[in-house]
Amino acid sequence: MFKKTDILVILFCLSGVGGLLFLFYQDINRSLSRQSEKPVGVIIVKRNIAQRRFVDRVLWDRLQKSSSVYNGDYIRTAALSEATLFLDGVGEFDITENTLLQIAITQNQAGIALSQGSFSVNTLNTGGVCQVSAGAHTAALNPGAAAVFHAVENGDIQVWLTEGTAAVFTQGRRHDLRSGDILALPAGEGVPSRARLGVRSPKPSLRLVRNSREPVPVLFSFQPYNFEEGQHINLEIAANRRFSSANAYRIERDTFTVELAPGNYWWRAYPSGLQTATPHEGEAERLAAGFGSIGITYSEPPVLLNPPPNAHLRLSGHTIDVLFRWTAAKDASAYTIELADNPLMRDPFMIKQVENTFFLAQGLGENQWYWRIRPVFPDIYTGEPAFSSLGAFSAGRPGTFIPQDGPAEAAPETGSLESETSNAGTGLPGLQAPNPARPSPGPAERPPSPAPAASQRPAAAPAGDGPSRAPADTADAAAVPPPLAAPRQNFASPNLQRPPDNYVLTKQRMNRPLVLSWKAIKDADLYMITLYRETSEGALVAIRNTTIRETRYAITDLSRFSSGTYVWTIEAVKLDGEGQVIQRGSVEGRRFIIPNEQGD
Repeated sequence: MFKKTDILVILFCLSGVGGLLFLFYQDINRSLSRQSEKPVGVIIVKRNIAQRRFVDRVLWDRLQKSSSVYNGDYIRTAALSEATLFLDGVGEFDITENTLLQIAITQNQAGIALSQGSFSVNTLNTGGVCQVSAGAHTAALNPGAAAVFHAVENGDIQVWLTEGTAAVFTQGRRHDLRSGDILALPAGEGVPSRARLGVRSPKPSLRLVRNSREPVPVLFSFQPYNFEEGQHINLEIAANRRFSSANAYRIERDTFTVELAPGNYWWRAYPSGLQTATPHEGEAERLAAGFGSIGITYSEPPVLLNPPPNAHLRLSGHTIDVLFRWTAAKDASAYTIELADNPLMRDPFMIKQVENTFFLAQGLGENQWYWRIRPVFPDIYTGEPAFSSLGAFSAGRPGTFIPQDGPAEAAPETGSLESETSNAGTGLPGLQAPNPARPSPGPAERPPSPAPAASQRPAAAPAGDGPSRAPADTADAAAVPPPLAAPRQNFASPNLQRPPDNYVLTKQRMNRPLVLSWKAIKDADLYMITLYRETSEGALVAIRNTTIRETRYAITDLSRFSSGTYVWTIEAVKLDGEGQVIQRGSVEGRRFIIPNEQGD
């Protein structure tokens, strides 16, 4: 039997453990968040691992896909990792692998202390001012400039000014740079006294996507400094970081092209005569003006999963909602789905870019349909991936529509995805009410219509915000079909959380993603997000439509949006075991406002 004193001791120990756990939680929370400080920007991890450390802490935090950053933060990336940093009122910074830097913000001016690695800065859209320091060198970019910086641990720095003007200061000397200039400076020296290299291409971290396994030509372009007569460039390319079994090339001119098969490569280039043919580990990196990595990705086309090949979907009314699914492509950030009524995919009925491997198309009519998928890769990649094979299915009422056989021939790739027209909605009159009305009448409210033949479909092919690079507030307009008039059963209205209604985005806020969030609805499988732009007449034009499983969605391309009022709506969807829609919910929406440059 326990004595009273034993129970008291146990309770005292438990309370002590609880207090220590609470203090530990507070310490961790203080390390991973700054609730009392205002963030100066946001960092988005594009690939693998990026970490952040607060200036007064020693703990490195492994960042999620999108995280806030604060004044004084240290940022580092791991091998084969990349991230993009958006600093309010300053600009955009693309950080490559194995990079360590620190952020310092003063008003609209950013100071970046680069210890090692590479990054590019772009202030063309913001007009911000940026200073970059590395060792004894400081580069000051004038407003509206863009540049690439590369530094090694011993203090060597290379500056490639791609746009605008800048000045580099080192030990009392000033070097003025104009667009296209490259400056390579050694550590501790005012001017380069030895033979060195500036690198014009490839980028420090080059990523290529290919639709075949054939080798691809890669261009190396250099800017020699202080070369003596007869001196040449040594280039080494290897499939590992230690450069064991590297391929060596002797380059007499400032350009060279080599063909590389899909895979990961590391390269370094340096003037001849400065080191032996087999330099010690690390020595070539200190003496070389150029080094970096190249990743060539073979993009295997996605496999179409749903609807099954040549399936016949029966209409219960005049239209049907169809769930498209396909397999994922390695490293892809999004997918473009095309839907047409002909196997040559001419004049597509729908072109959409989605972030998941599924998409719910609403309101498809009686017809023979053909569809295909092409992966979309982040901006760090160059190249064009291939489309999937062509899928075919039919939709019709029993006994009134006989499906055709599969596609007669493979569809060629189409050209531009742009469209010059959009579908204007009728408005969201109930947006301020607890349960707003739907943006536009659904197919069930319209008179029955025949199958959408070429002369009866919308005036133009819908366009997504994918490879066409069309403006974000018009690109998706015709691609967004109106919701159904009434779901089979109603879910509860979504509980929208952030941002608040009529949220105004300042000029500085436009450089950061806008995160839309809502509470999960029980039994919902998907959420349909629709983004509208409000016209001067008060009508709503649908500009974006996507389907996701999560309860948050980030708009990362706000810089492409023009000033005006925008509306975002959420609708919950439930699917059966075969992926067909069996239940839909009420629509809830809010507005956000982008003022013009004068702030009106």
